[in-house]
Amino acid sequence: MNTYSFSRESEGSCITYQFETSNNIAYSVYFCSDNYNDYFKNYPYLLNNAFDFGFFPVPHPQDNKYHDPKVFSTILNIVKDFIEFKGDNIELLFHCFDEDDRQHFRGRLFNIWANNSESIKLLKSKIIEVKDENGISHFIGYSVLDKNKQMNTIELEFESFSDSLISNTK
Repeated sequence: MNTYSFSRESEGSCITYQFETSNNIAYSVYFCSDNYNDYFKNYPYLLNNAFDFGFFPVPHPQDNKYHDPKVFSTILNIVKDFIEFKGDNIELLFHCFDEDDRQHFRGRLFNIWANNSESIKLLKSKIIEVKDENGISHFIGYSVLDKNKQMNTIELEFESFSDSLISNTK
């Protein structure tokens, strides 16, 4: 797999990875353990094992239409590195950015990545759409290793957490 080199650093409850593309676009990939702690108190598995996961170009360009397949490959390698670093029981959570009304695109892109990458087959991923009271769609998902023995707990906590998150962030 052709990827960019990356670096990893820790700061507080977050672990951040950085890489730069051949077009000089810098990316940040983050994993934070306490972004949703206020919502996790009723979800012990999430409280102990979940990390908010996301990535973005730095600075965040308004019109980044350039497609670089090495970006996905690099992010996938970063996810693998993070799992090796933190352990097999972690759960990666993501909430598609929605302030630019492109959350549908991001949700579809995640599904394409999850369904079409051979190397991601070790992960079980799910993304759901939750509508808030204003009818705005929010796409929230998770990825875990498919060998995780807590899948029933993960599924139950994720569904309830997603509904709770959206109803409390309106």
